[in-house]
Amino acid sequence: MVTFNQANPVMHELTATGITTPGTFTGMMGSHDINLKAFLEGPFSVDTMTTVLNYSGLIPLTQPYSGSPWYYTGPESVPVIPVDVVDWVLIELRQANVPDSATATKIIKRRAAFIKRDGTIVDVDGISPVRFYNANILQNLY
Repeated sequence: MVTFNQANPVMHELTATGITTPGTFTGMMGSHDINLKAFLEGPFSVDTMTTVLNYSGLIPLTQPYSGSPWYYTGPESVPVIPVDVVDWVLIELRQANVPDSATATKIIKRRAAFIKRDGTIVDVDGISPVRFYNANILQNLY
């Protein structure tokens, strides 16, 4: 008998006991890894960004977007901020036919993540691309 344990929503893991042969588990709508890169004007210097907020201990361990104007209630948090992290960022997947209609009403998923010195945006482990689960993508993403 295979028993599935409660999913860990922070790490997006589902564990099971009683499996005797390898197989696959198919969840709802799959997952999508998003590879993003950006530069923030404030910490930008020459070709990278500074980590002054990080080494000054000013980056919170829990995503900072729960209040106004974002009201994002995601569970992202870490025990320590990775060394090369500049700050938290909030990523929104907006689905629309054309860019002009990709307004806030078109948000289908949101995730808090880290932006690193080189501009890469990564998941809270500080390494992996940001993964969105159960995103039902039917149109263009913005």
